[in-house]
Parts: sequence; C-alpha cells; structure tokens
Amino acid sequence: MTDEQVASEVAREEAATALVAPAPSAPPARSRLAALLPPGTAAVAAATAITGLAVYGFLGLTARVLGPSQYAPLSVLWSLVFILGPGLFLPFEQEIGRTFAGAGIDRAHAGSLYRRAILLAAALGVLVVVAVAALERPLVDHLFAGHGWLVLGVALAVPGLAGMHLLRGTLAGEARFGWYSVAIGAEGVVRFAACAVLAVLGVRAVEQYGLVVGLAPVLTAIVVALLVRPPVPAVRERMPWRPLFEAMGYLLVGSLLLQILINAGPLAVQLLGGASQPAAAGTLLAGLALTRIPLYMFQAVQAALIPELAARTSDSDDARFRRAVEAANVRVE
Repeated sequence: MTDEQVASEVAREEAATALVAPAPSAPPARSRLAALLPPGTAAVAAATAITGLAVYGFLGLTARVLGPSQYAPLSVLWSLVFILGPGLFLPFEQEIGRTFAGAGIDRAHAGSLYRRAILLAAALGVLVVVAVAALERPLVDHLFAGHGWLVLGVALAVPGLAGMHLLRGTLAGEARFGWYSVAIGAEGVVRFAACAVLAVLGVRAVEQYGLVVGLAPVLTAIVVALLVRPPVPAVRERMPWRPLFEAMGYLLVGSLLLQILINAGPLAVQLLGGASQPAAAGTLLAGLALTRIPLYMFQAVQAALIPELAARTSDSDDARFRRAVEAANVRVE
C-alpha cells in the first residue's frame, strides 16, 4: 500500500469516528446560571430561605399566642425596628463590602473606612437610642398601646442591628459567604426559638416577645463575631471624612425611604385606627409578610452581587461585570 493510500485510509477512519462520536452536550441551564451568579449566592439564598421561614414562624406563632389586641403593638414594634435597623445601617454593610472587595485605592482605604464606619454607625445608633428614649411617652401612648417595655425592645434592637450589618459587610467584602449566611440565618432562628420557648412556658404577655425582637440581633452579632473573629484591616492610607459622608448620605436617604415605604403601613394603621381598631396593624403586617417573598429572593443576590461588581470594576473586567449583572437579572426574573 502506497503512502497516499495509507493517508486516505486514515482520513476515512477519522471521518467515520467523527460521525459516530456523540456531540458534546451543552451544560444544563441550571449549571450555566450557577456559573454566572456571583460566588456565595447559593449559600446566602439558603440562609435567606431559612430566615424567611423563621420570620413567618415567629409572626404566626406570636399572633396565635398573643391574640389580635396584643399582637398589634408587637407588629408595630417589628415594623419600627426594621425601619430603623436596615434603613440606617444596611448602607454601612454595602459600603464596607464594596470597599473590602475592591482593589487599588479602595483597598488601601479599607482600614480607615472600617474604623470610621464603626464610629459613624456607633454615633448614629446612640442618636437613635437617645431619640427613642426621649419619645418614650408618645411611643407608648400612640404606637405601643400602653406597653412601655416595647420601647426597650426598640432600644436594644438598634445597636444589635448596627453591629450585625457592620459584621456582615466585613464578611461579604472578604468573600466569607459561609459565615455571612450563618449571620443571616442565625438571627431568625434565635428569634423563633426564643419565641417557641416562651410559648411552651405559657407566656402570654407581649412585653417578653418584644424583648426577644430586641435581643435576637444583639446576641447573634456577639456570638458570630466571637466565632468568626473578622480581621481588622490595617490603616494603609487615611480616608478623608468628606467622601465617606457623601457616599453614605445618598445611601442612607435611599435605604431609609425604602424601609419606610415597605414597613410603615402597620405604624400608620396603629396611629389612625388606635383603640377603635386594635387588631388592624397586626392584620396588615400578616398580609405584608406574604408580599415580601420576592424581596427575600433578591437579598441573596444583592449580598453577593455588590462585592462582586466592586471587584470586577477594580479589575477593569468589563466582561465579568456584564455577566454578573445579567445573572442577577435572570435570578430576579
């Protein structure tokens, strides 16, 4: 057999093999989406689902145990806590996570920003607690139906949520989404577990359940911080106060207005209805809880998305930046 015949035979065998060989299958849609989503999204989504279930469990159990008239002031406490907590301190989480995840000048300023964010959050928390104490009598008379201990629940929750958001911002910026997820899920689980214990013990007073709302973020933030021991970045370059105030100012206004829009309904109903409609605020909160399921879904994407976008911007990686945005849009849809 000549060389030309050998080459022709080899070519025919390769062609036959190519015809019978299976074509490479495309990866499943779920795998493609998982590859597009920012790292940590799955863990945060699982923790968010656990938190959502714990929230519904807490609200449902307290409504059943307390009855409509006592559940109404608790629903007002719940709404007020989540206006002040995420409304004022979620921007700190976002800014710390963005700065820690970035590189270059942002990363150089991370240590300075971290310390100044703690000082600013602490000052804001003290200001809110002082304001709550000063407004104790109007709050008790017009919102809490005479239950004075609920004011203490608000005063406890504010510093607890401040610490929780600072901790979560550090963990997100360091891409430690496992511990970030623990911080999210643990708060809801602790709150529901304490509520279940009170219910089993036969506690029927709203004050104790209000203190559970206030103490849950405090205890969770302390325990998770002790377990994680988040690293405190060194101060490489001092960050001026003005850029921080400018960045945080817009975030604070937007975040606070958003939380007011989401959570102010029970407060308005309690103020307008008062003694004539003692159960209306609790009924409204029960309905709102069901409508917030899409917000819980987006929280999982948002927590991982902001550090990812910051890192891609610092790396000038436009392709991965666009993929992350597209994946977030697919996830929300």
